[in-house]
Amino acid sequence: MKLPAPLTVDPDRVAEDIYLADVARPRDVIYVARRFRLVMAIICALPETIFKRMRI
Repeated sequence: MKLPAPLTVDPDRVAEDIYLADVARPRDVIYVARRFRLVMAIICALPETIFKRMRI
């Protein structure tokens, strides 16, 4: 599947980040690409009524 470059991350980087998240600093949720952390922060900050009206 061909995806736009901004939506993809190198598999080696993903593997390393998953390993580090499990061993070095345990976390429940990790965002390999920082841009996804920003997107999720914005989505989580939205009130539920506005989020439900969005078509995402």
